[in-house]
Amino acid sequence: MRNRQNPLELDKEDEKILEELDQLTEDQRLELLRLLHAERTLEYQIYSTREQWLWVPLTTCFAAALLALNATSPVVRVGVCFVTGIVATWIANRRHTGLLASYDALNIRHKWVVALTSSPSAKARMKVLGFDDRLQKQKRGGLLDEMHAKSFRYPLDALALVVWVWLALLSIALASLFIK
Repeated sequence: MRNRQNPLELDKEDEKILEELDQLTEDQRLELLRLLHAERTLEYQIYSTREQWLWVPLTTCFAAALLALNATSPVVRVGVCFVTGIVATWIANRRHTGLLASYDALNIRHKWVVALTSSPSAKARMKVLGFDDRLQKQKRGGLLDEMHAKSFRYPLDALALVVWVWLALLSIALASLFIK
């Protein structure tokens, strides 16, 4: 993605494309919006599947680490926490690329839906397909859909979350060696 800070911001090339799209008839633009919505729906389904294949294995690793904390053997407590932490970190790192690819694809489609529906040439029947209610104007003039950005926060931050959770679990396992 070219602009992760504000994915709705159009660059020079995008503005030229938007000018050409403004020349289309209202029905042609409406059809384009419907196609963008269909693509967003499909991409969101792909993203959801990728997210599921992130959380299911991570939850399994987390459950194993929690169970290991109750083990009588200190080697099992520390060892299982350590091994599941490595596996969870590997899973989160591996899944991050796919999640980011889907997020970028969603942002591109979202950007074009917003650009088409908030364009001065957009008619009322096009505006209902947009996200005008959620858009906030920024100080430097761009638009921001904070709800869109926040909805993808946790899956994309899963790697950092995994590191902190497993450091805490490993600390508990290590501390249990000294507490009787």
